[in-house]
Amino acid sequence: MKVVNKLTEADLVERLDEVLARASRGEEFEIERDGEVFAVIRPPAPNAKPGITWGEFVAKYPGLPQPDDRFADDLEAILAERELITDGPEWPD
Repeated sequence: MKVVNKLTEADLVERLDEVLARASRGEEFEIERDGEVFAVIRPPAPNAKPGITWGEFVAKYPGLPQPDDRFADDLEAILAERELITDGPEWPD
């Protein structure tokens, strides 16, 4: 039987170092906000593969379309047009 530790968001903030150390040793934690689980912290699966870099991805899939010269400008325009969230929750220092 697998044991899952449950923590509130506030508990996680106070005990983050301990939770990460325990997760690295195999424990799993469910993080709750307002009584609902919204996140899980656990060690990676034993067969988990690391990700690849962008360069490795492009080399592996050379036939995919490449971004054009205006791609970075398009991203900057999108970011400039978005509305920033200014009334979000306060983050503890």
